[in-house]
Amino acid sequence: MAAVSPKHSLQAELSKITELLEVLKQEQQDLVAADIEHLTSLTPHKSALVSEMATLATARHHALAEAGYPAMELGMESWLEAQHDDAANILWQQLLDQTRAAKELNR
Repeated sequence: MAAVSPKHSLQAELSKITELLEVLKQEQQDLVAADIEHLTSLTPHKSALVSEMATLATARHHALAEAGYPAMELGMESWLEAQHDDAANILWQQLLDQTRAAKELNR
């Protein structure tokens, strides 16, 4: 059985973080509007997205470790350098950009 590539979950991770960004934007609008009911209704969805993202990141970290790289973001950078895979590199950069945007929005 072939090992799963660290690239395998990048599109799914990008999709989840993009969805989370939308939830965070809605959450921010609800806070400004003091719409506590709707704000409260977002919490389970937000929690589920964060959980799904963690699962995907863990799978990517395992794939990195199996490929002989550190099971962390630095390992992904090294793996990408070794692969010369432009499509994976673009997905990775988009994922990092979206993650930074989500962290900033969550503040």
